[in-house]
Amino acid sequence: MLSPASTSKTEYLDTATDDLVGTGPYDYVEYVTDDYVLFKRWDDYWMEPVMFDELIFNVMEDSSTRNYAMLAGDIDYLLGSIPDLWDTFNASSSISFVEIDKPYLAYYYLGINNNKINVTWRKAISYAINYTYILEDYWEGAFLRSYGPVSPGYALYYDDLSDVGPNLNITIARQTLIDAGITNLAVDDDAGWRSTTLVSFNYTGNSDNAFRADLYPIFKEWFKEIGINVIDGLTTWAHYLYLLYGQHPAGYDALELYYVGWGPDYLDPMNMIQPLFSNISDSNTAQVNDPLLEKYIAAYMEEPSEIIRIEIVKNISLYLATELYPHAFFFHPRGRAIHSADLYNVAYN
Repeated sequence: MLSPASTSKTEYLDTATDDLVGTGPYDYVEYVTDDYVLFKRWDDYWMEPVMFDELIFNVMEDSSTRNYAMLAGDIDYLLGSIPDLWDTFNASSSISFVEIDKPYLAYYYLGINNNKINVTWRKAISYAINYTYILEDYWEGAFLRSYGPVSPGYALYYDDLSDVGPNLNITIARQTLIDAGITNLAVDDDAGWRSTTLVSFNYTGNSDNAFRADLYPIFKEWFKEIGINVIDGLTTWAHYLYLLYGQHPAGYDALELYYVGWGPDYLDPMNMIQPLFSNISDSNTAQVNDPLLEKYIAAYMEEPSEIIRIEIVKNISLYLATELYPHAFFFHPRGRAIHSADLYNVAYN
């Protein structure tokens, strides 16, 4: 939290010269662009002083660099671990590898342009994805299946979503298209579906990310089962960010299918809902614009009762998973903490 005495509502601080005033146990010292952020312990903190004299956040965008820095003992706490190295971390006497009961709060999904792709196709896509393959074969159990943006790690999570949310079922996917009058193909005419192009959608991602790149041929094969031709839109990371930030002249209409993730800024499930699905949010890359969903969001924002807010989150979660299908929900990271064995009494959250 930042003090209004030091921080303008409308202007950014100059990190080189301005005084950052907050409420935490450390003093901000400096930020060196693309290198590190340095904090020093504030001994007048209202609680007892914290353990470490200095706290340094190293900026390491490359995942391999971060992970091997952990193995080399160059850093004390790792964020963004590589699953292939988990056994190595676990076997190291100098590293604590801790598996946490609940998943983390981040959410990964296949974005679907709601402005260009209607709910019939969104539902069909959601039922044409082999989530078990992605979770168990590709990621080898590193993630937990998601049925919406709100992770089971939240206290307000609705537990019964797995009973009603979409899972692989080609019959449901095809029947959805048949019922909408899109095709007269028989639901069990496998050869007919695979040889017929009912629609073409562009899949976009950065080609230097292995998973995003691998999803293109995977989707190309899977979505043949429901008459979708997937077009290769793989690009560079810089251009993908350009599209995700809506900077293309077509705005978010430059995206049709795309894989991305989202994480919370604070511990409220609405921070996973409003930014991704409200029609006034700049982060709504899928261009969701649904009147009922807007009413739910507004009601939650205005409701002081925790009991009623839990019910609203339940209603939103059910609506997203069983009627709106704004994304194809992929997964949440399983809770794992990797840090130096010299650290003790570590709080995992």
